[in-house]
Amino acid sequence: MLSGPQRRVQHLRSLTVGVYTWENDDDHDDESIEEVPIGPYGNVFSQVNLLADLLVHANNLKEFDCQRFQPCLLKDPRIGSALQAMTQLTSLRLYDIGDTSLAFIRGCKASLKSLYLEYYSPNDYPLHGETKTLPALLSAIAPFQGLRTLETWHLTPATSLEFDFEAAEMPSISYLRLSDSTPYALDIVRFCPNLSTLVFSRDDQHAASASGSLKGPRWPPLRRLMIQEYNDIPSILGRVHLVDCLHIAGQIPRSGEDDEEVAQCLELIRVASPVELYLSVVVRATPLTFLTELARVAPRLRVLELKVTVESPIVENESWLDVIPESVRSLTIPCLRIYLPQLPWYPLRPYVYGNVDRSERRERIIDALRMEAHRAQAPLTLPHRLIEAVPSLRYVAILDSGPNKFILELAPDVDDPPNDLDLAALAELEKVAQFNDEDDSSEDEEDEDWSRTWDELRGTDHFVSYTWWQVAEEADGRVVKPITIEEGERVQRQFLERGL
Repeated sequence: MLSGPQRRVQHLRSLTVGVYTWENDDDHDDESIEEVPIGPYGNVFSQVNLLADLLVHANNLKEFDCQRFQPCLLKDPRIGSALQAMTQLTSLRLYDIGDTSLAFIRGCKASLKSLYLEYYSPNDYPLHGETKTLPALLSAIAPFQGLRTLETWHLTPATSLEFDFEAAEMPSISYLRLSDSTPYALDIVRFCPNLSTLVFSRDDQHAASASGSLKGPRWPPLRRLMIQEYNDIPSILGRVHLVDCLHIAGQIPRSGEDDEEVAQCLELIRVASPVELYLSVVVRATPLTFLTELARVAPRLRVLELKVTVESPIVENESWLDVIPESVRSLTIPCLRIYLPQLPWYPLRPYVYGNVDRSERRERIIDALRMEAHRAQAPLTLPHRLIEAVPSLRYVAILDSGPNKFILELAPDVDDPPNDLDLAALAELEKVAQFNDEDDSSEDEEDEDWSRTWDELRGTDHFVSYTWWQVAEEADGRVVKPITIEEGERVQRQFLERGL
C-alpha cells in the first residue's frame, strides 16, 4: 500500500484502528492467560510506526477512527503532524485522549463536520497526570466553524467555568453529546447558540460532584434533550428552557412514591414544556397518580412514550397492565406509545434454589404462571382500553417483548395446574434461570452500546412485536385499526414537527 510511484494509500478514504491492533497474539492464547500481566489491554504498540508511515501519505483521508490515540501520538509524533496536514478530513473519532491530544486537533487544516472524543478512563487505559479541562476543548474546536456534531465521553472537568469566561462561539454545532461526564461539562452549551440536540449522562465515579443545581445562563430552546438518569435533573434544571422532545431514559425511582424525586421530574417537565415526552415507570396494582399531573405541567404535550414494567411478578400485581389506562385517563394527547418489557423472573430465584417449603414453592410458581397468562392476554385488549380512557387519542403504538414462554410452558392450563409441580417443572424453572442469567450478562455487555445512540436509549432493542393503530369513528363508537409502522412513525414526527 505504501510502495510504488502512485501510492495506493493516497486513495484511502476511511481508516479505523481498533484496540486489538495494539495487542499481542498471546493475549488471546488460553494457555498463557495466567502469564498476561495485570493492566490495560491493548498496550503493545509495535505497529505504531507503521500507522505513522501510513498516515503521512494518506492525504485524502475523510474519516479516521483511532483507539489508544494519545499513547500512539506520544510514541510517534508524526501521527499528529500527519493529521494536521490532512485537508479532506470530515469525521474524526479519537479514543483514550487527554488535553495533550487537543493541541494537535486544534492545528488540523481540515474542515471537520463530526468530532467524537473519548477521554481516557481510569478503568481502561489511565493516562497518569493527564488533564481533562473544558477550556482546552473549547480552544481545540474553535477553528472548526463548520463542525455540526460533537460527542464526548468521560469529559470530567472538576470545576465550572467562570461566568465571565470567554471563548469563541460554535454556531454550527447542532448535536452535542456529553456522556459519562461531570455536570461542569455542560458549560459548553452556552457557546453553542444554535444547538438542537443535547444528550447528557453523569459519570458514576463523580456522582458527588456538583450534586446540587448549577448556576449559569439559560440555554436557548432545544429541539431534543435526553438525560440518562433522574439524578441528572438537578444538573440541568436551572438552565433548561423550552424543549420540544424530552427523554428521561432511566426508570423513575419507585415511580411516584418519593415526593422529592417526582417534584423534580415534574418541575423539569413544566420548565421544558415538551411536545413529546418519554418516561420509564414501574407499575403495581394501583394507577400511577403522578401521571395525572402531566396535563397541568405540560400543556404542549402531544406525544407520550411510556416504558412500563412491574415491580415484582407476584399475584398482588397481576393486574399491572390493567392500571395503565387508568394512569393516563386525565391526559388530552393524540398519540401514545407504550413499551412492555418481559416480566422479571428473578424474584422466583429463592424458590428455585432455596430450601423452602414445597407448598410455598408451588404457590409462588402458580402465581408466576397466573401473571404470565394475564401478561399474554392483556396486550390484546390494551389499545381499545386506552382509547376508552383517553378520548383525545388518535394513534396508539405498543412495543411488546412478549410473555416469558418458559414459565407459561410449566402448565398447559393455568386454572388447573397439576397437583404436583414435580421436579420436571422445577428443572424447567432452572432452565429459565440459566437462560435469563445468560441474557442478563449479554444485556450488561450491550448496555455499553445501548447508551451510545439516541434510538437505543429508548430501549427498543429487545422488543419482539411493534404495532401501530389509528383510531376511527364508526357507528358503534371508536375503534382501533392497525396501520403500518412507517405510517405511525411518520405521524408521530408530524406531531413533533408541526404540532398536529
